[in-house]
Amino acid sequence: MASVTYTVPDSASDGTVDEFEGGYSDTNTFMFVGSPGASPPANYGMGFRFTGVTLTGADTVTAVQIRLIKDTTEWLTVNHRWTAINEDNTAAFSSGSPPGARAIVSASIAAEAVNVNHVNATAYLFPTTGGLQTTFAAAIQTVLNRAGFGGALAVVCQSDQDASAQLGYNRETYSTWDAAGANTEPQLVVTYTPGAAGGKQPVRRRAPMRVWSRVRYA
Repeated sequence: MASVTYTVPDSASDGTVDEFEGGYSDTNTFMFVGSPGASPPANYGMGFRFTGVTLTGADTVTAVQIRLIKDTTEWLTVNHRWTAINEDNTAAFSSGSPPGARAIVSASIAAEAVNVNHVNATAYLFPTTGGLQTTFAAAIQTVLNRAGFGGALAVVCQSDQDASAQLGYNRETYSTWDAAGANTEPQLVVTYTPGAAGGKQPVRRRAPMRVWSRVRYA
């Protein structure tokens, strides 16, 4: 078993449709995570993109969590619905293509109601239970298994592409890549079992044969 952590690489790799289409600047230092609003704009959802992913379909992903840094202290019941964006090589988000406009792994959505006092400047990992971490892992595995996977993947919470996304105003604020604090960027923590290198079985070598000779004495 091994673990690897990927970090959001830039400002265009975390955000919501509000940020990219007029609500907030895409350089905002925080974003809402949770229900997107009673009447959200089209293509809503909270997205986080990670690059330089070296995992492949040969690896077996067993658990996944997203690590977020709290911005302000809040205690609400917040509905999370985490899954992966189902693309070969997810491009940076933009006004024409925000997180909620992308196809998702709809068969593997980690749905969780979180009711905890989340404290400012503290790191939290979601989902919080082992079973949902496995569900999230299945979503990531689906992307890694794509024949054209190119090393950039993204996850999304409460995507517009999620038929069961929950509308409402229960949401919390978390730091983005643009936050001023050190090590506040969103991260993806992946636990996995490495696949065999190249998918080949190790070569077994036979021990050298011993050659015996008889010596005749006069």
